[in-house]
Amino acid sequence: WKAATDNKYTAETALESADWKDRIALSDVGDTNTVFWVKALSSADEAPQQDTSVDIQAEGLLVSN
Repeated sequence: WKAATDNKYTAETALESADWKDRIALSDVGDTNTVFWVKALSSADEAPQQDTSVDIQAEGLLVSN
């Protein structure tokens, strides 16, 4: 998995334009939605595919310091 903070990306531009990192920090999270992006990566032995019919649902843990 990789994650990126939002910079007003669209679904079409996020994959190429976002600054993908192993870890991100979100600030000013309040009562409104905070948008961030995640992407899944294949393993080294998996052949590349352009399969846009698959939906991925992921759960994560958000920790407040």
